[in-house]
Amino acid sequence: MERSTPRLFQCRLFQWRLFQGKAALGALLALSLLTLPLAIGCGPESSAPEPVDGDDSSICSWTADFAFNEESLPFFFDLNASYLYLFAPINENVAYKIEGEMPYAAYTSYTTYQDNYPYASLSDSSYVMDEGSENPFITGNLIQGTPRNYTIYVTPDYDSAVNQGKSNALALPNEQDGELPPIIMMRSYYPERSNPTTGADFNSSSSYDRRGYVDQPTITAVLPDNLDTTTSCPDTSGIDPVKPELDLGDLPPEPDEGRLRWDRPPLNIVRWAGAGGISADGTEAPDPDSTCTGYLLSAVYEQDKMAITTITTIPTIFDNVDINEDSTFPSDPEVRYFSVASYGSELLSYPDQVVAGVDIVTVSDAFVVQYPASFTSTDVATVQAWASANLFATIPMSGYRTGEDFVPPVFIYRNKEVKSGFAGSIRSDVPCYSKDDGNWGNSPASNAASTSNMGNYAPISLVCESVESPVSEEQLEVCLEDLLAIVYTETDGAAGKAKS
Repeated sequence: MERSTPRLFQCRLFQWRLFQGKAALGALLALSLLTLPLAIGCGPESSAPEPVDGDDSSICSWTADFAFNEESLPFFFDLNASYLYLFAPINENVAYKIEGEMPYAAYTSYTTYQDNYPYASLSDSSYVMDEGSENPFITGNLIQGTPRNYTIYVTPDYDSAVNQGKSNALALPNEQDGELPPIIMMRSYYPERSNPTTGADFNSSSSYDRRGYVDQPTITAVLPDNLDTTTSCPDTSGIDPVKPELDLGDLPPEPDEGRLRWDRPPLNIVRWAGAGGISADGTEAPDPDSTCTGYLLSAVYEQDKMAITTITTIPTIFDNVDINEDSTFPSDPEVRYFSVASYGSELLSYPDQVVAGVDIVTVSDAFVVQYPASFTSTDVATVQAWASANLFATIPMSGYRTGEDFVPPVFIYRNKEVKSGFAGSIRSDVPCYSKDDGNWGNSPASNAASTSNMGNYAPISLVCESVESPVSEEQLEVCLEDLLAIVYTETDGAAGKAKS
């Protein structure tokens, strides 16, 4: 998708610079905040998903299907995505053959985990398709083309799979370091807005729709030294599915003078209780020299305050909304999928909790505004009316949990399948404050995302000190002008990096 120039944002920025006696520069695009629920026990105990039965002893059951049963989605999962995972107990005599269809979605991948930390990953564009099928995520191929079948082999003996001529091999850990066995997880992000086969509108309550209009992939247990021979699935009945509890660990760094910080969380911070970083970041296997995720996290510590975030240059993305049967996959989008979402001490509802990049580019003229849970219904109506009039997106914050288990609203900025060499890459450009460096809250300001390390792709955020209940449009305008002042100052020196 080509970058657009937001009409209102361009006008507002010009007006501000004119007032300052400066020449107007380029327009801004925007994006806001999202939160990660860092609380223990946010969901009911009964929310653990039910397993899916297989047909015989060699057909394995997915341990859990997080295809958008909201009560089963613990914390920082992206509600625009579908997640399937399988426990794969250590067994040198068992590998797994996965057969499925490419979802009609923005992005999909498989990841294996050891001690719940990413171990190996396979992204959609690298899949070698079954005979007669075409990969819809390759430049020039039909996005809705059929057939779209793939076969992946997940094995503890990766070299043997390669020697057997299996194109899609994914390494499975052959030893267990933590409480849980290795895990195989499939992700699928942002399905198309209508079923490409029936034409029916996207149904957010349907697991099938939210998985990208395809059935669950079939998993068959096979022998590692002969991947065409089936065997029995390991017994996983004694392993409890992961529960929606989070080991909070260190709190995120606090805002600096009203500016929200965006930092890469260490893997040991973003994890399920009793485990590692299973959902922390599964787009790719981690850099062996880094123990941080590949996304950004921010937190609002001031209660009753809203915030606005902007990004002066939105990455080019894969727009899978405005497509038809003749649409082909575009050439080298900078980021396949990105989103901003809100989490905290309570579960929020879909789709209010998350805004995908394609929504920001096609709907929001400039900003995503995030308002606190403490606002009255009248305050919320004022914010939403002001935002709507300006073509801004809005996201509600989660509430605060006070006391010993204090949890502020936290926000996450994700991007998936980043183009090599992309100037705004979180993983490549933003420093990692490792779990070995000490308490994450003490991470220096130089470790935060900024225009100095991400160029004009960096999020710039401001807590709106001028906005309080009862909220007025005048208060909101003051916060917007304050943010534009910061943007003007910080993007002047960084304009070249995002273009290089």
